[in-house]
Amino acid sequence: MSECREIRVKSAQMVYALFLKKNENGIDSNLQQSLKSVKEKFGYSPWIALLDLPSAKNQERLVEFAESRRCLLEGLNKLEGSKKNASHAHGTKNVFHLSLSHTTTHSAALVVLDNQSEFLGVGLDIELKNREIKPDVKAKFTFKSEEKLDLSALELWTIKEASFKANSASSGGSLFQYQIREYNSKTLEGKTARDDFPNQLTAFEMQSHENLLITVASARAVST
Repeated sequence: MSECREIRVKSAQMVYALFLKKNENGIDSNLQQSLKSVKEKFGYSPWIALLDLPSAKNQERLVEFAESRRCLLEGLNKLEGSKKNASHAHGTKNVFHLSLSHTTTHSAALVVLDNQSEFLGVGLDIELKNREIKPDVKAKFTFKSEEKLDLSALELWTIKEASFKANSASSGGSLFQYQIREYNSKTLEGKTARDDFPNQLTAFEMQSHENLLITVASARAVST
């Protein structure tokens, strides 16, 4: 059984840990007990619903669920030490922000330790690079101003999906409302905003790992 691979990144936007795993195993008793323990420990957290067992009976979907939660658990365990150290050093209240995503081949969890009450939320989207998006579908979520950007339909999609997830806890609106306002093709970073809240910017950055396109987004409590 492969372990979750940690990709720790310090970007211009934030420090985060991404845990990535190939899809192999479904839900077992060890995972169930671990999820139960975390729910008891962090029951006050807004993301706790991510740990609920799914009702879907499709085996492939159950495997994707299980592997993304294994990555989430590993991320929480590794950042717990960071949380304790930061609390002791700064006397601040620490908050975890989490996001999950999965494809047919991989699952991932994004874990951010926020000891400055800086973020409203974070978002993660992973996609297979060979996923095709039909032109009529692309037209539904692409603004005219974005047509001149050097971005594929899949890149546009994953940017907006991650942005939506980063704001989902605070009336994230619709994925189709997010418009790219800034983009640097060299760093693959930029910012989006909902068309009805143009001044509330959500930062994003894209990465490429093997056959995956990965986008991480962060919505800040104070827009910058």
